[in-house]
Amino acid sequence: MKTIVSLLNRILFVIVFCTAIGIAGGPSATVNGVAVRYNNASAITYKTDLGNMGSFSNTVATNLVSTSFSTWQNVSTAQITFTNGGQLVSDVTGANYTNFVDKFDDNINPMIFDTDGSIIDAMLGVNASNSTIGFAGSSYFISGPNVGKYSEGQAVMNGKFANNPFTEAQFKATFVHEFGHFIGLDHSQINMPFVGDGNQANDAYIPTMYPTSTDDDTHLATLNPDDIAAVSMLYPKSTFATTTGMISGTVTRFDNSVVRGANVVAKSTGADSLTNQISTVTDYYTKNTGAYTIIGLAPGNYYVRIEPVKSSFIKGSSVGPYANSATDLSFINPVVTEYYNAGAESSDPATDNPGAKTSVAVAANATTANINLIANKVPNAPITNILEYHTGLNGVFELPSNYGDKRYSVRFTPGANAKFIRTEYYINSGVEAIEGTGSLKVSLHQNTTGSLGGVPGTQIGSPISIPFTQIAKSGYNLVDFSSQNLQVQANVDFHIAFEVVGVAGDTLQFVSDNASTPTNRSSSYFNGPGGLKWYNLLEPDNYSEGYNFAVRAVIDIPATVKKSELLPAEFTLQQNYPNPFNPATTIGFSVPRDGFVMLKVYSLLGEEVATLVNENLTTGEYTAQFDATKLASGMYVVTATTGNSSLTKKILLLK
Repeated sequence: MKTIVSLLNRILFVIVFCTAIGIAGGPSATVNGVAVRYNNASAITYKTDLGNMGSFSNTVATNLVSTSFSTWQNVSTAQITFTNGGQLVSDVTGANYTNFVDKFDDNINPMIFDTDGSIIDAMLGVNASNSTIGFAGSSYFISGPNVGKYSEGQAVMNGKFANNPFTEAQFKATFVHEFGHFIGLDHSQINMPFVGDGNQANDAYIPTMYPTSTDDDTHLATLNPDDIAAVSMLYPKSTFATTTGMISGTVTRFDNSVVRGANVVAKSTGADSLTNQISTVTDYYTKNTGAYTIIGLAPGNYYVRIEPVKSSFIKGSSVGPYANSATDLSFINPVVTEYYNAGAESSDPATDNPGAKTSVAVAANATTANINLIANKVPNAPITNILEYHTGLNGVFELPSNYGDKRYSVRFTPGANAKFIRTEYYINSGVEAIEGTGSLKVSLHQNTTGSLGGVPGTQIGSPISIPFTQIAKSGYNLVDFSSQNLQVQANVDFHIAFEVVGVAGDTLQFVSDNASTPTNRSSSYFNGPGGLKWYNLLEPDNYSEGYNFAVRAVIDIPATVKKSELLPAEFTLQQNYPNPFNPATTIGFSVPRDGFVMLKVYSLLGEEVATLVNENLTTGEYTAQFDATKLASGMYVVTATTGNSSLTKKILLLK
């Protein structure tokens, strides 16, 4: 979905029995570790609306659809085709849109021109059309003979913005972007500093599937290597593999825990370095590995960089599989930006300079493997790690169970001395997921000898009980242990145990994976051949399968890096957040050396409207608050100045 208020290109996915998970630099969804795609053996036939799109005539709007689909069809290394099947039987309006939208069994694939915004208002809420330029997406099967294939899609474009403020060329850029979502592509994060810097020329280096609008969106109508690689990966011709290569590796932390949801970019070392960049996100297909693979690289040399996903790229603007909300895994202990540095890779920025680069050679039809990065520590901040071991979630275990299971537990192994903060457990979504009026007792235990990898032993701290009335279905529930100051040790196992307390019939349904990656970490307490005791699920006397419960252990590892080891390398001005804003926003900037700094806000006419900073500052990272309560809606310019350096960013106030 593309909006003007937040200047975001967004995707609205209507998924058959499932919610989409976005993955940057590639597919928007995966099923069983395989990218979801259309069947490229036949053309995708679409039909266009009968009416106009605001001030754009039906002919203009239909041509925008055709040429935008052609942009993807014309990729030489991809095999996907589209056919215009004619027009819909009637003009789609806010009064009749339900006859056409979210109908994924009629073989129509409607391209709808919302002339006055009434359709978007009806679908997304009152006045949504004042902020939403359009949206597109497709549904897919999660079971049956067509599992992992898209069935049908749709697009809705808002004519309220036709010619005001968007020209036909700018609208085409939006169409191309949204049709990328339609065929299964998600957002990518490349050349982020160029966005909103006031320089329209360098927007040519921004990929079409970037999550936000730029200074000049017309550039987004032309695909960049990242876009070409993404569509070619989903719908490859044989020439794609034979003419391009790949880079693969992992991203881990100092304690060997994996980094999930970090953006990874391969950037050419040659003269084409601004254009020739391709991205992905760790944990692309297989969860909890920290692995990445960058595909579609032209033969040559590249620098590999990791960076955090921008914190505002969430929900419909998400980048990667872990950016659905501001508290998702991409934003918990995010990595700092750094390059692959070969043998010097470490977590200590004093010995592994984040800016030091080692080039990686790529050959056609080959993979350059083991390009493994170790994320640098952040100064003066604890490392918040989330430990979990499951793969895809599709198993259900009831507690207590019909098999006599009275408790369940999961064993965790921290990679460093840490404070235990909380546990998170996933409850099923069905009508029988929570039965009765009991409570759930959660406790922490030392590991002791016993079943396979050990079983719960001496209790650590005090148990916490949660009434069923406070437990939510279909998602993770949190149990906060932070006030107990419980310490766990590096490479020493501990267990989190769960027990239902109540009367007969009080039950909870926990969620697990399908044991496709069997481990001995999950156990149950029941009266087995050896009597009432803990047995690992993998034991023949128990379930004989290594199911892994969807349970997390969240720990904080004390920081050991001094601030002086990571001083800012350059004077920077960050994009404000949120943007657009009303009435206040935060502006971040970094100062590489002690000196006088000014931070001011101007109108587009050059009138100074606020002075946020006007003083000597020491080296470091800073934020400033801008309150525009008394100002009118519109675009403003923030200017940061120190010494001979001056930086600007555009910000949007929308009341």
